[in-house]
Amino acid sequence: MSKPVGDLGRKSARWMTANAHELKDVIPFPDHTWKWSNTDLTRSQFSYLRRQNLIEQVGEQEWRTTEKCIQAIADYGRIPRDEIGTYVDYDRSWFETPAEGCPRFDGNRGEETFDHEQTSLDA
Repeated sequence: MSKPVGDLGRKSARWMTANAHELKDVIPFPDHTWKWSNTDLTRSQFSYLRRQNLIEQVGEQEWRTTEKCIQAIADYGRIPRDEIGTYVDYDRSWFETPAEGCPRFDGNRGEETFDHEQTSLDA
């Protein structure tokens, strides 16, 4: 087994080894903030990463993946760093005024709607 990353002990190293291949596809990139509800992390994974300081809180409900987390996934999963991480876009405010009849994202409902449906909802 690889040597522990930073203060990641043996138990945490074993957990990371067992979960690295799943985490690599669902952990958000470190240079983005994200909300847990907008990821595919399980509640258990999220809680474990939080307790181990592998993710850090940067806002009321916003999080950031640490470089230590990415390094641990790479080391214990033997995964190239460029294969780790996913982009999570939960701020869809730029999608507020699409062209007539084009799909739009309604952040409150978490799904796409159409302009005419949204107009009737706003009335």
